[in-house]
Amino acid sequence: MDVAIDGNPPSRMDATVPILEFVFEGLAAGEHPVLISDVIGHSESALVMIVEALPDEQEAPDWLAKWVADLEAGAVEFPPRSITGYEYQGETVY
Repeated sequence: MDVAIDGNPPSRMDATVPILEFVFEGLAAGEHPVLISDVIGHSESALVMIVEALPDEQEAPDWLAKWVADLEAGAVEFPPRSITGYEYQGETVY
């Protein structure tokens, strides 16, 4: 499998986080075309929108900050490999 954004390959690959294996760094805010290709020649394309976070949006909600603190303290039994925030129906979800 191969993924390209704006025709560019990933900055790096992180196999320890399968859902985010292809990492693109330094992308500008705005709409970007994505092309996903597999080894047998099938490909899919889509557009992704990257938005800049406002300074006050960079703070995690209190419940998430507490959970991350518990995670770092080893108090979470089955920790996730990553925590991702994104917009869904006008709200930020994690």
